[in-house]
Amino acid sequence: MNISEVKKVLEEHQVAPLKRFGQHFLIDANIAGKIVNALELSAEDRVLEIGGGLGALTSVILSKGCALEVCEIDRKISGILESRFSSEGNFRLIKGDFLDYKFRIADSKKYKVISNLPYYLTSSIIFTLIEARRNISDAVLVMQKEMAERLVAKPSTPEYGAITVKVNLFCSAKKIFDISRNVFYPKPEVESAAVKFFFPETANYYVEDAVFFDRLLKRGFSQRRKQLRKIMAGIAGKKRTDAVLESTGLDRTVRIEELGVEDIVKLANLLKGK
Repeated sequence: MNISEVKKVLEEHQVAPLKRFGQHFLIDANIAGKIVNALELSAEDRVLEIGGGLGALTSVILSKGCALEVCEIDRKISGILESRFSSEGNFRLIKGDFLDYKFRIADSKKYKVISNLPYYLTSSIIFTLIEARRNISDAVLVMQKEMAERLVAKPSTPEYGAITVKVNLFCSAKKIFDISRNVFYPKPEVESAAVKFFFPETANYYVEDAVFFDRLLKRGFSQRRKQLRKIMAGIAGKKRTDAVLESTGLDRTVRIEELGVEDIVKLANLLKGK
């Protein structure tokens, strides 16, 4: 759908984009195709789309022959999706909030997930997917470019932070291409990017105590220029901290922003261990 078609559909259904749902409708068919193709679909796949919007991605997915479930919170937008796609045998509409969605696994076939995410819910949706990762093989999500760069950041870069570490505990994320703000209506104030996620059968790393780990991340990255030794000592005591650092061979002056996920997990597990 181009911008003229989008405006026509919205006018016919007396619908306006809602800021509270973070609605920015995709108006470029080439970009829609590129996003869907990144999911590498076959007719045998089971797909979940989070927020169908006006159907820019939906129509491309259905053309692949996939079984598609679309979760849409906006009742008026749901009506538009029903009018466009209800006759398609491989289309199922779920009216409601994705954060309340329950994956239906009747066999061993996992879901592939796709979404043009509302920016304000990006973190919540990503962590909901992580919690449901045993039901998902991979996902392609469109999000604010700044967030995409944080998810794939490397240590010792400004973008690297607690969310980078937490996401990469459980899945692998790869930024696949940038998306101009000009391909959305209404036009957002920021640029976007598509990120592909892969969800393994088991977590990438084992964390001994999730609460303790989160505490270390929060303190470490809120004082990212402070030596990690001082932060660790405030949590576990100086004697134990020095023993742990010595056992790992890490420099006593290291900062958390300089460490990869594996080293941060190792430190947390050793600090918490008996």
